[in-house]
Formats: sequence, structure tokens, C-alpha cells
Amino acid sequence: MKVYFAKYFSADIAGKFRVMDINKEFIEFFSDKTYGSDIEVIYIGVLCMSQISESAFPTKKAKYERVGKKRQGDIGEPENNVLDYQIRLDFEKYAETPDIRTIFPEDVLNSLNVVSTIKQIKDFDLAKFKSDFEAFFKLIGWISPITC
Repeated sequence: MKVYFAKYFSADIAGKFRVMDINKEFIEFFSDKTYGSDIEVIYIGVLCMSQISESAFPTKKAKYERVGKKRQGDIGEPENNVLDYQIRLDFEKYAETPDIRTIFPEDVLNSLNVVSTIKQIKDFDLAKFKSDFEAFFKLIGWISPITC
């Protein structure tokens, strides 16, 4: 499974999102996992824009491609079974929060429910995927493990 974040932020808040430079660990964590045959790659566009910048980046509808298409500028073979979607974060909430690691995991975990809205996706263990996503955030210390 491949999971990638594409990040789009207003300049005045971009510094807070530097902590999201976790792609290497993220790719490593999910590389040997499978959740079914219908999704092999997920691109999550993360948008956090001020009201002024927001109009330049309209939220796109979730898109699923069973058979990948060669796109201009692509290197290598097209990917199959790709889900591409975006989440728009609450700019004010993130601007006021000193450390986004305390709120970002919940927003991302909630966004994963988009998988269940795509009719073509039938063979995908969303519960296991969400559980692994949460485990990743615990592993890097963004979610505290519950202790009894």
C-alpha cells in the first residue's frame, strides 16, 4: 500500500506544518501492508488556507481510478487502483493551535471515511486501515497511547 500527503497551505501558517515532514516514515510504515484489492495507492491532499487564499484552491471531489492513465510528466508506469481525495482543515483552528500534532491525526482519521463513499471500492478493509493509521500516529508520538 502506498499513502502520500500532498500539502497546500497559506504562507502565514505553513511553518506549523513543517512537522508533517514524515513522508519517509509514513511510506515505510505502509509499504508492506495490504487492505484489499481495490486500493493500492491513496493520495491525500491536505489544504489549510486563509479565507483570502481559499478561492484559489477549490476542494476537488474524491476520485478513484481502477486503471491508471499515463499523465503528462509522469515517470514510470501508471498506478492502478488509486484513490485521490482532499481534506480542508479549519484554518482558524490550526492558526490558533501552537502544535498541530495535537489535532491533525483526528482530522485525517475522520477523513478516511471517504473510502466508504466510493461505490466502486468494495474490497478494502477500512477498519484495519484506520487502525493502522492510528497506530502510525501513536508510533511517532502524535497520539498518546492509552494506558490502563
